[in-house]
Amino acid sequence: MFRLFRMTTIAWAAFSALVFATSAQATVVVMHDLDQMTQRADVIVHARVFETHTVKEDGRIITLTTVEVIDGLKGARTGDILTIAHLGGEYQGERLVIVGNHKFEADEEMVFFGVNHTNNRVIAYGVGVGKFSVERDADGTKVVEQLGDIVAAEKSPDGRVNINRPRARRYESVDAFKQRIQGHLYAQETGLQVKMPAALGAVKMPQKPLGEGAH
Repeated sequence: MFRLFRMTTIAWAAFSALVFATSAQATVVVMHDLDQMTQRADVIVHARVFETHTVKEDGRIITLTTVEVIDGLKGARTGDILTIAHLGGEYQGERLVIVGNHKFEADEEMVFFGVNHTNNRVIAYGVGVGKFSVERDADGTKVVEQLGDIVAAEKSPDGRVNINRPRARRYESVDAFKQRIQGHLYAQETGLQVKMPAALGAVKMPQKPLGEGAH
């Protein structure tokens, strides 16, 4: 039997208030650093995708993804079964596309940042933000941020807002990534600053002008 992790409620509107679609069919978001994401997320888990399917609720198509928690870092325990929900998908021949949404596949391994929603469900930290894939090969394990079709809004020192396409953050191993998250959690709980070794850091996330390589 699946053990369901009980969630509290937030509104879909609260989740979508900080994003909007551009005419170029990308979604504009405000990117946060890992410390901010760790603080704001209700749920942070190292998990594996079990299955994904679509339903129709209140006239809306919703994709539901069931994951098993390998390691619960915040808001969940190891072994919990969580359901990730997002608007959009295909149901009985009808399709709803939400620009920027993540896609999940069975057996996929990831570190996921989410916020609590209704009906024992969680939603992603943001549209196209909050999913870090765990990639395993002969050279070891790496963590790579999976960004949806999004662009980032940043305020410059002169007050202007710049729109750029973000580049994915990468970490040298899943253990190093989780240690960094745990360090942020410890600092938030205790008020103490934890200095991370450089080896645990991510590749810096430079911004690429939207006009370069944008689709």
